[in-house]
Amino acid sequence: MVHGDPAAVTVTGRVVAGGAPVDGQSGRAASLLFYEPAFGPDPDDQTRRTPWSEAVPKSDGTFSVALPPGRSYRVQPYAFGLPAAAASSFVVTDAAAGPFDIGDLTLTASAHLTVNVESLPGVPATYAEIVVIPVEAPPKSGGPSLYSLFPGCSPMLGPPDGGSPACNRALTVTGRVALALPPGQYYVYATRGPFASLDRAEVTLAPGASAQVSLVVESLEAALLPSGVISGDFHVHGGASYDSSIPDLDRVVSFLATGVDVIVATDHNVVTSYATTLAALGAEGQITVIPGLEQTPNILWYQVPGSQFPKTLGHFNFWPLVPDAMATRNGAPWPELREPGQVMDDMDKVFANPATGIRQLNHPYLDTKLGRDQGYPRAIGYDPTKPIAAGASFAADALLRKPNGEGHHANLDWDVQEVMTGASRADWLRYRALWFSLLSQGYLRAGAANSDTHTLSVERIGYPRNLVWGNHQKGALDVDAFDADVRAGHMEGTNGPVLDVTIDDGLGKTQRPGLTPIALSSTAAMTISVTAAPWIPVTEARVFVNGNLVRTFDLSGLFAGAIGNRFGTQPGRGSITLLLAPLLPTKGDAWLVVEAGLHQETPPDADGDGLPDLLGDPPGRPDRVDDPRFDLQAIAPGVWPTAFSNPFLLNLDGGDWTPPGLPP
Repeated sequence: MVHGDPAAVTVTGRVVAGGAPVDGQSGRAASLLFYEPAFGPDPDDQTRRTPWSEAVPKSDGTFSVALPPGRSYRVQPYAFGLPAAAASSFVVTDAAAGPFDIGDLTLTASAHLTVNVESLPGVPATYAEIVVIPVEAPPKSGGPSLYSLFPGCSPMLGPPDGGSPACNRALTVTGRVALALPPGQYYVYATRGPFASLDRAEVTLAPGASAQVSLVVESLEAALLPSGVISGDFHVHGGASYDSSIPDLDRVVSFLATGVDVIVATDHNVVTSYATTLAALGAEGQITVIPGLEQTPNILWYQVPGSQFPKTLGHFNFWPLVPDAMATRNGAPWPELREPGQVMDDMDKVFANPATGIRQLNHPYLDTKLGRDQGYPRAIGYDPTKPIAAGASFAADALLRKPNGEGHHANLDWDVQEVMTGASRADWLRYRALWFSLLSQGYLRAGAANSDTHTLSVERIGYPRNLVWGNHQKGALDVDAFDADVRAGHMEGTNGPVLDVTIDDGLGKTQRPGLTPIALSSTAAMTISVTAAPWIPVTEARVFVNGNLVRTFDLSGLFAGAIGNRFGTQPGRGSITLLLAPLLPTKGDAWLVVEAGLHQETPPDADGDGLPDLLGDPPGRPDRVDDPRFDLQAIAPGVWPTAFSNPFLLNLDGGDWTPPGLPP
């Protein structure tokens, strides 16, 4: 009772389907929403009804809920994020009458699907991910949700931010998983990441029906990745982050199921390692997890001219670190009220060796979240078409400043910049604009591609990821050597295609991308090799010199056969060799970056902030099942297949390498 209100009445009942009790303890099959009806013609109007309580049936289908007496109520059964039966009405009158039984509530019976995943015919896959989508495209609005939260999951097999099954996907550690799902017609996929084949089955499930499918997903790494190249995602979150609730077991299984070799654990403001979970799975030799963290300030304090409110100064990742369970935040320094240079100085005291530690600028222009700036360049208003020179602008001075004085870090002293973060094509093009600007001004930073995943379903682990070149071995990783290659830019970013770019310098050496200048003769030639799993569409390669697109190559014919057999195991493959001289400036030095994937133009800057503005992001589910993007969109919604190299720094005039500068 509150303030003398009459005692609540216990309302009881039972939930049944097909005459049998529904086990609500499965967490998927049923929940009940109790509310007072809305005034007017529609008693179920969500904007006017008054919710009172919610109940989940016990294992025998029974439920109980406490409601105030003297009121009329309606109860709406839900299953899988959708109404599972018509709402019904009842009246609670006298509190003295004791428990009030409203009888049986009958739902549409769930269907049941068992999926078997094999790594080769007859060989169960240890780790895999299952994705289910409806054959008919779901409506753009009005689909499944958790009481209007987390829309977009169809079917909703579990809370999108929780453990497996989450949204429309589930994990397996044995090659077999059983799912309850709403009746309907579905495509069922098994996937083990972009460097494996893909398999799909179509099933039609009636209420109460059961079905079983078997899918084969083979590793294609040997055909796709050069020797000594391993993949890494340098920005992931688990349950230790305040904005993630995925269990550690599911987090680690998701790493293993998508085929990432190296994970940098970067939870917000706390150092983590997943060592206990890896040991419990017996998976220590299958993946390397490098402890790190994402320094994430939340106190508004920094004043930027023209801004009404103070700012936070973005997010930065740091690794490798050593978790200290006896220290606050497992040894992470306090992140608040610090400029980036100060945060980097703080981290130098935590790195075992500051010379080998990596400092990464995360999502430079990501939108604010709860009024907090997530990207440092956005927070200070840096326009990448403007120079970083003393006195040129507030943002330029902020970037150049050493908050702790000489001998300490400047605010732009990160080693690595995220060029691609998550699935957003618009964000990638904006972050790329910053990276190109820095390269042209001589601020040489390695470019990375990371998922920033916090869940199993809202973001996808390893989409995108990095491929790091060197003599690296899975399960026996030399972390210092790996990090040295990352810092030196000996890597590419990708969300599917594999790009291998080399330059025959004409002086007897074959060169790969990196932040060390290389000399060329007039006969220097570049070879661009692209491979991709048959379900990853590739249509072109692009060459940028000093930020300008100078050459485009049509690869669609070379990959047409693979796309036509997208559930096969033969990768698409294409290679181009060309002389470099016609692409290069006649004066000064240059830098060069190569991309490959689907066609992408650089959109115009519509609002004058120096950043390209892409409309229509994300592209969404294709209308036709035979569209080359259809299956990739099922696995990783929003992803636009792209790989990018790190830069070649081309010394063309024989002296020290000189950056070309920004366009006039």
